[in-house]
Amino acid sequence: MSVTASPAPFPFEAALKDSLEIFQKNAPVFTVVFLIGGAPTFLGQLLVAIAGSGLGLIANLLSLVGIVTAVLASGTVQTAVLTGTSDVNAAMSSVTPRLLPLIGVSLLVGIIIGIGMILLLVPGVIAACALIAAIPLFLDQSTGVIDSLQRSVELTKGNWLRIFFMLAIFGIPVVIVYAIVIQIFSMILGLIGIALASWVLGAIIGAYAAILVVVAYRKLRSGTFA
Repeated sequence: MSVTASPAPFPFEAALKDSLEIFQKNAPVFTVVFLIGGAPTFLGQLLVAIAGSGLGLIANLLSLVGIVTAVLASGTVQTAVLTGTSDVNAAMSSVTPRLLPLIGVSLLVGIIIGIGMILLLVPGVIAACALIAAIPLFLDQSTGVIDSLQRSVELTKGNWLRIFFMLAIFGIPVVIVYAIVIQIFSMILGLIGIALASWVLGAIIGAYAAILVVVAYRKLRSGTFA
């Protein structure tokens, strides 16, 4: 007689620990990937900081380019972690042919979480937990855009609270440190300091977050028992 598989408790402590170990081994390479991915947005912010709103159109165009390069950077690092390699060139070559649908998945996830946060905080948090595996699923299983979101909801079901704990343990210290560093750079360099600190900190945080998402996905996939 078949027994329906039930979700085992998601080991968020192990996910955080394993992600940190991977980050420590690959921090320089993965951070550089995110620095490159964030460069267009940084340049746009820098133009506004130096020249004011007169270059706002160019800054906005750079921000749009920055969305694409940021998604490519995140997809590259996540693919590298999924395949167990530090060869980001090979990872990027794998991601590039599917960049447009990857942007679609990323935007949909962001929009759903954003709407949830705007309407009421709790739905946004639930969406962030339920959709955490959408992009790794897309990269690993070659699922479609909508299918990636649906399968992420199915994969995370029953573990949303534990995923929330993981995100909170990661996110709360990050927000505090980010705010402090931004304030210091703002006092020293003004808008230029804010742009610079946001770029560098965003790259470091983004690299670790990309690793964490993949590690969480792997543990969720293996976390069933018959």
